[in-house]
Amino acid sequence: MKIEQILRSAVLAGICIGIAGFGYLADEKGIVGAVLFAFGLLTVVSYSLKLYTGTAGFIKKGETGQLLLILVGNIIGCLLVALIARCSPMHLQDTAQKILEGRLATGPLKGGVLAIGCGFIMTTAVTFARQGKNLPLLFGVPLFIVCGFPHCIADAFYYL
Repeated sequence: MKIEQILRSAVLAGICIGIAGFGYLADEKGIVGAVLFAFGLLTVVSYSLKLYTGTAGFIKKGETGQLLLILVGNIIGCLLVALIARCSPMHLQDTAQKILEGRLATGPLKGGVLAIGCGFIMTTAVTFARQGKNLPLLFGVPLFIVCGFPHCIADAFYYL
């Protein structure tokens, strides 16, 4: 896959996760938003887009440069949706601020350990999806959200 194709796919994946994050922030109670967030990952998997968290668990030796490109593309996609979200009359920024305060209060060591939980769940869910079994995606996403596991791309959307 060419660099331009990888970047385009990664930006589109970031847009999908940004839209999912938008939906999550719009739900003040969180549970419905956590379930709706699964739409983002289902879209990424259905269109075979490049998402950092769906790629990191499957990366092969010598492909770390590609992983970095995917991360940058995902953040660009999230940024595009974040710009739209800032126009929303909903109080999305207040909710995002609370999430980020919690992430920062956790600290880098504990946050890194918790992120492993998200990585495990997402790698497992994507593995099942590659076998044509999407149900783990529908349960895995709300699970990592309810557990409070940080998701680097979703969190990028909240920071933006």
